[in-house]
Amino acid sequence: MEIIYIFYNQSIGWSNITIISDDLTNWNDGLSFRSDIYIDFQNNLHIVWVDGTDGL
Repeated sequence: MEIIYIFYNQSIGWSNITIISDDLTNWNDGLSFRSDIYIDFQNNLHIVWVDGTDGL
C-alpha cells in the first residue's frame, strides 16, 4: 500500500498523483498506513504515516 498526494485547483483541475511513501529509490516493499494530514496556522501541509519497509 502506498500513500499518495494529489490536489485540486479550481483554475487548473487535478494535479498529477505523486507517491510520497517511497524513498529516494522509489522502492517501498512494506505497508504504509495510519496516515494523517495537518495544516498549521501558516497553511503549511504536514503528512505523516507509519511505513513497514525495511531500512526506513
